[in-house]
Amino acid sequence: MYPIFWLILATLIRFSCFQNQTDKGHFPGHLSYLDKMECGDCKMVNEECEIVSSGFYCREEEDSDQIDAQKGVVVNLRHLRECMGPDHYFFNHEEISAACCFWTPEMGCQQVINKQRSRSCSDCATYHERGSFLDLNPMGCPCGPQKNSGGEKPYGCNVFIVFLMCAIRFVCNKIH
Repeated sequence: MYPIFWLILATLIRFSCFQNQTDKGHFPGHLSYLDKMECGDCKMVNEECEIVSSGFYCREEEDSDQIDAQKGVVVNLRHLRECMGPDHYFFNHEEISAACCFWTPEMGCQQVINKQRSRSCSDCATYHERGSFLDLNPMGCPCGPQKNSGGEKPYGCNVFIVFLMCAIRFVCNKIH
């Protein structure tokens, strides 16, 4: 029983050391897959988006399979660290094929994209009522209900319709 324990312990220590070496970039070309990706421009999305949870979503299932999250894991993501959620990393050391969305209350809605297949960050934003199915199973950054753009009043159309109906009724009453 003791030899099995020591074998498992030695394997874990060896894996741990290997992991630390790869994350620090000791192997030439190890982080070259990161150069094939960049952060999307999500400034406009974050003006309207209110994030209250954390997570990530990739439209392509194969891209989702490249990403993992684990508390306390420190990985060198270079220029992508600012747009990936904390504790997220590429565990296969391969680039994504399209785009993935990441969100936290602190960083808002962010996007990592393959430089060859750029997508607008607005593709990441999903607007819906809090507590809905999409809030529990997001297909992008769960932004909550969409805010008004400022130029329109939320009830302006309804007031016009009521006014129009009253005018029609008044005209009909005058005719009869």
